[in-house]
Amino acid sequence: GELPLAAYPPPAALTSPAGGWQDVEGGRYLIQQQGAQIAMQGVSVHGQLNGTGTLQGNQLSISYTVNGVPYQAALLLSPDGMNLQGQYRSPASGESGLVHLQRVN
Repeated sequence: GELPLAAYPPPAALTSPAGGWQDVEGGRYLIQQQGAQIAMQGVSVHGQLNGTGTLQGNQLSISYTVNGVPYQAALLLSPDGMNLQGQYRSPASGESGLVHLQRVN
């Protein structure tokens, strides 16, 4: 006999980073996605954030500014799509650190 459909796992959903996010400091951000292109905007505790970038698999590469100061970030989207974690750095100052964003429903 044929296996019931339930025996086949559903195809893995390609989780999108699109939607609302917040950081541990209380900053809130919106990520929009169109194909492999993403746009990110929001307000961090340090000021207005605007950025653009690309999505490849679960990896986000974002170039953004906070109050006009340029930064770059490399983030990984968790398998459940609820967390973005990675690092940021400032090409100008060499400052760098960790990023952890959690999805806001």
